[in-house]
Amino acid sequence: MKILYLATILVVALSITLITELPHVQASEGHVLFMKTNSIGKIFANFTFPVPDNRTWNLSPSIYLGLTGSPVQIDSNNMTIVAEPNSFVASKKNITVTYTITAKNNTKGIFALFLYFCGESPLIVGLNESEVSSDVYNQFFNAVYGCPALTDSTPTMNIIGYSNMISKSINIDSNNTMKVKTLEPFNNTSPVLKNSIITTNSSNSIPPIPSSILHSPVPTLSPSENQTVVSIALSVPELHNWSHDWKYLGMGFGSNNKAASGDFEWQYASVVLKAPSSSAPITCSNDWQATVVIDMTTMKVVSATYPTMESHPCEVVTLGEPATSSVFADHFSGVTKPIFYSTNGTALLALKAHEKVNITFTAKINDTNFDGHVFYNIIEGNNQITESENFTGKESPKNFTFSYTPQKTGIFEISNGIASNSSNFHEARSQGFIILENFSKATKFNGQCKQSEYNPVAKPDFSTNACVKLDTYFILKQRGWH
Repeated sequence: MKILYLATILVVALSITLITELPHVQASEGHVLFMKTNSIGKIFANFTFPVPDNRTWNLSPSIYLGLTGSPVQIDSNNMTIVAEPNSFVASKKNITVTYTITAKNNTKGIFALFLYFCGESPLIVGLNESEVSSDVYNQFFNAVYGCPALTDSTPTMNIIGYSNMISKSINIDSNNTMKVKTLEPFNNTSPVLKNSIITTNSSNSIPPIPSSILHSPVPTLSPSENQTVVSIALSVPELHNWSHDWKYLGMGFGSNNKAASGDFEWQYASVVLKAPSSSAPITCSNDWQATVVIDMTTMKVVSATYPTMESHPCEVVTLGEPATSSVFADHFSGVTKPIFYSTNGTALLALKAHEKVNITFTAKINDTNFDGHVFYNIIEGNNQITESENFTGKESPKNFTFSYTPQKTGIFEISNGIASNSSNFHEARSQGFIILENFSKATKFNGQCKQSEYNPVAKPDFSTNACVKLDTYFILKQRGWH
């Protein structure tokens, strides 16, 4: 993690000394951010407060024309950077800040990015790594800063995600040979949980699950085998960008789709993890969940689904299983997660474009004097659909139904909630859902597969879906299916 600059309202200026004249043959390595010309990129950072002393901190991010002892800020007509929020009070455990960088007027070049506390990092706009001299990288990677001393109350910053930006690790050896590794590319195109192929540090020396277990009617792992599989799941590094408190919740198994051949095998273990809402940069009404699928014949991670800054719905409809209604606790105030129903009352797993559906949820409030409204909000590409209806405490609990006709295909997000008309009370939740142009013949009216052992998966262009066995499902997901 790079340590950058932040000033408090008690500090007017800090003196930073920069030394950059280092021989270009010195081996060096560092991370570089890349973004496109005429685009908007975002950096998501989590600030943790070691001492909740109610002190106010101000952020003053900047972009400079280069890495020099006397930095010159870039013209705001060409590039801007804004922090939101740009000021916060150390009154809780942590806070998430979004830095928005806008590149305009066909601006290209190599810039010095200053976010927090001390130091600058390279930001390359409109160029790829091969168009930049290794001397420039060395200047950034080997720069030495004279920084002010940290105090016990100084917040720490952790970069937890990007949008429309790519982070690359660049290594330059003593022979001036450059090696480039693209790190996790973040994007803002999907509101559902991130599902990607993960490469972990799991060693080939980890023995596979014994064949006798994999070929048994019901796989039963020993305590040590179970712990090994869980440990591999917990080793996925991307999980810990969101929380450092993931715990084992449960495990399921998937086959290799060879039952008819007599070579049936329980090849995949699906490990479900949970993390407390308080351990993540964003709160959730329930614990956060992640799922890691492991090939038990190789003890390697096949795929992982986990929350990120760009895609962290608190509630997500599981593909392959229709949504079910939520049950209120006695003390609960708020709304249940929304369920999509066809006009004939069937709960839907997926939606069809241009076919009208109903959105149903229940609201409850424990204050009989409450005067407010319930609402839902859907962002369908550039279109935003919002509806609301009045709701009072004397009506609680009350069911609400809204009509909705999807217009575009894709994966989108719906949020629903309850809000007061006279105070700051506001409760909301969100979940992802998918809209297709058509359903395949193997799919039921509600979007679920006709054969229970098959899993629905949508084509990359959302034109239709298919119903496949678990191993084929994983292959198609690797190829960009949804």
